[in-house]
Amino acid sequence: MESQLSLMSEGALFGQQNIEIEELVLAAFVNFPDSYYQFADQVSIHEFSAIESKYIYMAIKEVASVSKIDIATVTDKIIQKKYQEIVGSKDGYSLIKYLNSICERVDDDSHLKEHIKLLNEYAKRRALLTMSGNITEQCNDMVSPDEVVGIVTKSIVDIQEMGEVEEFDREKKLDGIMERIRKKETPPMVTSGLESLDRFMTGWGYGNLVIIAASAGLGKSSLALEFFKNCAYKGDKPVFFSLEMSDDELLQKVLSSEAQVDGRKIRTMDLNEYEENKLERVSDKLKEHEFWMDYKSRTLSKICNQIRKYVIRHGSKIIFIDYLQLMLCDGKKTNNREQEISIITRTLKELAAELDIVMIALSQLNRAVNSRANNRPVLSDLRESGAIEQDANMVIFIYRESYYNVEAASNEPTEDVELIIAKGRSVGTGTVDALWTGRYTKFSSYIKSPVTPYHEQEPENSQKNMREARLRQ
Repeated sequence: MESQLSLMSEGALFGQQNIEIEELVLAAFVNFPDSYYQFADQVSIHEFSAIESKYIYMAIKEVASVSKIDIATVTDKIIQKKYQEIVGSKDGYSLIKYLNSICERVDDDSHLKEHIKLLNEYAKRRALLTMSGNITEQCNDMVSPDEVVGIVTKSIVDIQEMGEVEEFDREKKLDGIMERIRKKETPPMVTSGLESLDRFMTGWGYGNLVIIAASAGLGKSSLALEFFKNCAYKGDKPVFFSLEMSDDELLQKVLSSEAQVDGRKIRTMDLNEYEENKLERVSDKLKEHEFWMDYKSRTLSKICNQIRKYVIRHGSKIIFIDYLQLMLCDGKKTNNREQEISIITRTLKELAAELDIVMIALSQLNRAVNSRANNRPVLSDLRESGAIEQDANMVIFIYRESYYNVEAASNEPTEDVELIIAKGRSVGTGTVDALWTGRYTKFSSYIKSPVTPYHEQEPENSQKNMREARLRQ
């Protein structure tokens, strides 16, 4: 090309632009309008560096939403929006004349895909340079390092996704599903290791946010640690974030549950030789598997940064957070705690999808569940429930009758417990039987009885009926 026709070809990011490529892409969109619809989702305003390229692109995009793209409709849009006056002119050379000149020179769109790829690369480099400048400015302004890291990691993901759009291929997708069906292959997912629960749900799909909720003292941390330990054995490289217990306390609960040694005896060190040997064997077994615990990260940004580290560096597939109501929502403070919980759950949901992992977050219940005749929890019992119910792919409630009814308590070391799947976006709802051994803080499977349907208001005698049904089996 004998000359660059850009009115403002020099930008602040010297060397990270190619005006000729921008002109070729814009001209192809105008002269071959079908090409715009083919590649529209791979191009944005960020791909163009010159001011006149940006305004021509905006005119093309606006025309595409209401009518057919051609030189006349794009020119008319430039006039309507007064883009020509905004850009100005240089030596009598206007934006419309510039558009006409580049369109006259382009009579082929066969290399448009390659040209757009080049535009994406220039745009990514400009974004990286801008980000580096922002990092310097924020550090000089004494912004919290954790906040800067959070902004940077989010920006990196945004930059990675620029121009990377995979077009939906219905034949390929359907063929893939049928191929898995023929081979009896289940899609990749993470299982809990609790047989009765896995039999109901098969597993958690990647990108899922799962909520485990219960009143204080009902064992939600112990249930999460049971899943955590099972996932470690299966090679899922789990990470457990606790906002109420230290890593020593967490590991002692895992050892007590797995070795079936009374947790109180571990805390008081009142152990005999046999119990010490059992704990030693479990400890050696756990050392062979990769898992991590973190009790120092408290804020949303710090926890998200740590999650990214474990996923990227170690390949972790499942994350546990104990629990939502203790997390601090930094950087986006509001005067409404429910809004803050909404921000937290939405962020965790988006992070699970972004990193393709399973996110399990624990939640408290509000006090309303204690004041009803029927104490089985329902979705509205979730504390600060607004977005928790909406964002979760699955909600699991823990219900133990003896917790609410002293008369139902027994001297048996192991008692029945219900895991109520109150929301299951891909598996439906139901109630799964399990067993709870308090002295070991251990959950285990109860697989004799079938899964029962879940109703938000079950009859008060349903527990009694379930026990009678088991006796008849």
